Amino acid sequence: MSRSDDIYGENKRTGFPKRRDGSSRKKIRVALTSTELAERLENGLPPTRVRRISRRRRSQSDRKRDNLRRAGLALMLFLFLVYAAFLIRSFHRASKETADAERSATNELKATAKHHIAPEEGSVLEQLTTLKNQSQTANQQLALTYKLIEDGAWERALDQVDGVLETMPENMPARRLRAGIHAGMRQYDLAVQELLEVLAATPESWDAKLGLTGSLLAMKENEAALLLAEWMLEEQPYSVEARRAAASAGMSLGLYPQTILHLKKILEIDSENRDARQMLSLAYRRQGSYDRAIKLLMEQMAMDEQDSVVYYNLAVCYAAKNDPTTCLDWLRKAAGRFGHSFVGSWINASEFDPVRTNKDFAAFFSARGSEIKFAE
Repeated sequence: MSRSDDIYGENKRTGFPKRRDGSSRKKIRVALTSTELAERLENGLPPTRVRRISRRRRSQSDRKRDNLRRAGLALMLFLFLVYAAFLIRSFHRASKETADAERSATNELKATAKHHIAPEEGSVLEQLTTLKNQSQTANQQLALTYKLIEDGAWERALDQVDGVLETMPENMPARRLRAGIHAGMRQYDLAVQELLEVLAATPESWDAKLGLTGSLLAMKENEAALLLAEWMLEEQPYSVEARRAAASAGMSLGLYPQTILHLKKILEIDSENRDARQMLSLAYRRQGSYDRAIKLLMEQMAMDEQDSVVYYNLAVCYAAKNDPTTCLDWLRKAAGRFGHSFVGSWINASEFDPVRTNKDFAAFFSARGSEIKFAE
């Protein structure tokens, strides 16, 4: 081989092409292809050296891919951490803004109260401006109270509304709201006292009457609840809420004819009212009008076959009629739809006492411990 061939050929030690100055070129970072392998072999390089060169280039290529993969994973982890930090900061910022808004509203309310002008002082314009500012600030405070109630923070909501009433004790919406918070905390006696004071100041307040009936029913003050519901019906005869309150109180007092009238009126106003239909069937059953109760329950069954309460009440009606066969038919249907264990839990109810000693009924169920199970 001539000198020029040696210069422009391959470096015999490395097997790579030479530059014009005789130095080897930079290694190509890919494995030799089959064509390159053939050419190397034809040029006289030993096969072992060709394979070594190919493995070296393949190893370099694999390292490069691994480095790129690691760099990509590191970048993804960095972006994830940045996003997580952004979410955490946004959450803390929102919490801080809510707390700042509460403090701001409280401070504004107190500041407005300090500049309150008595009716005999200042001009009419100044008095109206003060009243307007007080009202706007109180509304902001009450809006925050409603949000706290939605979040279930009853104690904080009570503190907020108390702050309004410290400066505006005659604010009736705030007082009704405080009564509602007491009722939500099951402090019905406090709710009743608050609403009685509101009604003494504003007898026309429908919301106060409606809230008071609910608290009275919860306290089982049924006579007072019925009186208040009848007062409401004198003002709004077509009020479903007042009719329902009157029916609930009458049912608890055993005034079934009066209760039935109220519930029928509800169904005239709203024929698809399921609660009123259920209550009416219960009133008929307690009155002893079992056939009427069954008719209503069958109508309800046609509307919704998935209502387990209807199956239960039908079975109870036939038990009250001392008809164990039909009673068991409805219990079997209910067991097929809702499961034996679910229906078996009904049997402890006192409503099934009239048929409990019946042979067919006793054969259908077997008592084992505290659980009632279907006999096999």
